[in-house]
Amino acid sequence: MDSLTSLGQALGKIFLLPKPPQFDYAGVVRTCSKVTTTEPVSYCPSSGKIGTDVSALAARGGPMTGAGEPLSAVVDGDYNAFAMFISRYVLAVQQDRKLTLTGASTAGLRTACLTGVVTTKLSEPSSDPHLSANDLDEAVSGLLADGLVAADVDGKVVAGGFQRLEAFRMGVLDGESACLTHYR
Repeated sequence: MDSLTSLGQALGKIFLLPKPPQFDYAGVVRTCSKVTTTEPVSYCPSSGKIGTDVSALAARGGPMTGAGEPLSAVVDGDYNAFAMFISRYVLAVQQDRKLTLTGASTAGLRTACLTGVVTTKLSEPSSDPHLSANDLDEAVSGLLADGLVAADVDGKVVAGGFQRLEAFRMGVLDGESACLTHYR
């Protein structure tokens, strides 16, 4: 949980919000009106709370289905889990920017894009926490496996893995303004 606390502090520095979300590590937010809870991390716009099932999130950072198969393209690891946590935080950023939080092809892809922005910031030498060598591979693998990093507030995801990767790539390379302009 220390690593999630450290990541939460870094997110607060990357995206300065007048009213940052509150973190709850006791589980996902189950009582949020008009929102379908996502697992293992959820964001509730009405309460401004990010709820995390830490055990389930840790499992997401472990071996994924298909990882042990010969010639598997699945790459597992902790940044796959951290990217999911980041993706729920950037929903709060979108709410602050008065953007819609629903719609897989808008809010979902914008979420993946903004997660890419954070990924770039975490790769800077002075970043704490700082990405390790395989973290980008882990994020990409998660985007292809189930795409939850590219989910809107209700967990809806575009079907095409390439679309999810393209959104993430845009965030990594082009930054926040590109994300906010392209995914309206």
